[in-house]
Amino acid sequence: MSSVHEPADLTAEEMEQWKGYLGLGERDGEVLKEAGEVLKAREDWIIDSLYEHLLKFPQTRRFFSEKDKVERLKVLQKHHFRTLFSGSYGAEFFRRGVRVGRTHNRIGLRPRLYIGAYNRYLEIIFQVLAEEVGPQRSLELFPSIQKVMFLDMSLAIRSYILEGQRELEESRDALLNVMDDLEEEKKKLAKAYDELRSLDETKSNIIANVSHELRTPITIATGGIELAMDEEDGEARNQLLTMARRALAKQNRIVGNLIQMAQSQREGVDLNREEINIAEVARMAVAEMGSSAREKGIQIELDLRDVQVLADFDKTKEVFLNLLDNAVKFTDRGGRIKVATEIRMEMAEVTVEDTGVGIPREFHEKIFDRLYQVDASTTRQFGGTGMGLAVAKEIVEAHGGKIWVESEQGMGSRFTFTLPLAGKG
Repeated sequence: MSSVHEPADLTAEEMEQWKGYLGLGERDGEVLKEAGEVLKAREDWIIDSLYEHLLKFPQTRRFFSEKDKVERLKVLQKHHFRTLFSGSYGAEFFRRGVRVGRTHNRIGLRPRLYIGAYNRYLEIIFQVLAEEVGPQRSLELFPSIQKVMFLDMSLAIRSYILEGQRELEESRDALLNVMDDLEEEKKKLAKAYDELRSLDETKSNIIANVSHELRTPITIATGGIELAMDEEDGEARNQLLTMARRALAKQNRIVGNLIQMAQSQREGVDLNREEINIAEVARMAVAEMGSSAREKGIQIELDLRDVQVLADFDKTKEVFLNLLDNAVKFTDRGGRIKVATEIRMEMAEVTVEDTGVGIPREFHEKIFDRLYQVDASTTRQFGGTGMGLAVAKEIVEAHGGKIWVESEQGMGSRFTFTLPLAGKG
């Protein structure tokens, strides 16, 4: 028999801890009920707008090919919508959130697809609130809405991870029945057990480590929004809102890394290969990270050669963002980062070089392991989840490339990765 608990099988203490990680309290419940009353009259339009968004993309449109099915889903979505704004977030809410996640798994709707739907949901809700109660009151209501939305999404992702764990344990149980006769089956059992242990360790580390990293940008964004509401000077208010937006962008990167790591552990890296200009991807990533670098007085230099590669645009950009985020994080104020692209040995070669704290040689291989960080003091001083470099390595290797680091402690770091040229992959 499998020892994995049902996904909804959380104790009252665990549920309270989960809400505590997100800062979801009684006051938020009152705020969410108020928001629900405002949104009630527009809920049909909100749900219709969400489905219009989902039907724009081939990856999600295939799940909604039948009109009758879409209408049934809208009815269920409306009920779920009311639950989100009920102000009550006890055991039944957790069970419902997990059931939604299991339904996503059953129909093949992976987290990388529905994470975008959650983001669009928030945009639509904020638009309606702004129209109904005005921008200022909308900003006051929005942090509570974000908390419950993230709780709902987290439950779905938890279900996704535990479903994978259940599948691995079921495979192990099946292999135990034949291990006495088939040596090959014994090897598969050992592999399945190792994968199960790795997945369980990943789940534990995610809950302990990522929960803190997720709450930090929420706290920054909430503080920025609250200060902006009281700020009369327009320029200062815009600066505060920009700070909040950057914090939420960081949160999105953390969630994206979490989803990528969970997906690749179960089914590998799914690539949408196309011919892209690697220099263009680099410029976009640098533009997104520019404000973080400027805050520390870090100069980013570009030495970019236009090189066409056969790669997944979004995932290649994710590699750049993770390497740049790492470089900004570990480079002192007033330092320098250089990004370069060139062709070497019939491959596109990209380097991200910094003048930061550097990495001792004995850790050059380990830093690409999942959830690995050089030491505990680094976690406290610099933060981070230990996922960025691991995700970058998985994406690069899925393309047929390589990634490595050249660094000495106190001498900065030079990260290099390669991708196949267009026409060569």
